[in-house]
Amino acid sequence: MATEGKNEQPPADGHGPSWVAAAGGGGGIVAAVLQDHALGWVITIAFTAWLIHNIVIAWLSKQRHQ
Repeated sequence: MATEGKNEQPPADGHGPSWVAAAGGGGGIVAAVLQDHALGWVITIAFTAWLIHNIVIAWLSKQRHQ
């Protein structure tokens, strides 16, 4: 069944919504989510690194006191 008037490829000239290029341009949905939520990912990764850092320090501290 042909879809008339529906172009599933991103615009060739680079114009159009950024999600169209990200979702259909080979990057997939993951690329679109990472692109649209970059600050959220940075905050999440920073918090995770801080939490791991604190767990390692607590574990090392506990090992020293035994």
